[in-house]
Amino acid sequence: MRETRSVRRGLSDRARAGLLLGLLVGLLLGPAPSLAEGAWFGNGTVREVRDGDSLTLQTGDGERIELRLYGVDCPERAWPGRWSAQAGSEAAYEFTRRFALNRAVTIRFTGDLTRGRAVGEVFVDGRSLSRELLRAGHAWWDRRRAGWDHDLKRLESGAHGKGRGLWKEEKVLPPWEHRKQAK
Repeated sequence: MRETRSVRRGLSDRARAGLLLGLLVGLLLGPAPSLAEGAWFGNGTVREVRDGDSLTLQTGDGERIELRLYGVDCPERAWPGRWSAQAGSEAAYEFTRRFALNRAVTIRFTGDLTRGRAVGEVFVDGRSLSRELLRAGHAWWDRRRAGWDHDLKRLESGAHGKGRGLWKEEKVLPPWEHRKQAK
């Protein structure tokens, strides 16, 4: 089995070209987001689920890619020495495992990188994992990185209004606050 490579060092020529094109388009067009800017599609299999919003993919040619899900932020699982597990983290993790682990997926890579991971929206049988996490109430809409995607906002609001998942509790701490408190 091939070793997982860092996104910066381990992307294929096609993936590097897509990232470069995305960066160039972003520089030329400015900050106005669009699904087409820098995005490209790929196929693979989800080989590992680290937490609700972090996966390891394997492409058809055996390349392994660390991926951060587009548009969502799930509760944090325990990271020894950094932070404890958040309420809801295991539910988000299990949801993602059931939805995608060892499944053939299509990925819409956004062209972004975060902490050495590619960012992308994962589709299984035409259904978006990010959107299903929000619909089930297992994630927050990531306003910092996908603030323009009002469908994500609508899905989070719907889950919140119906008291699904995280929203069963009266007060929930978003993962960005949990990470900030741990520093």
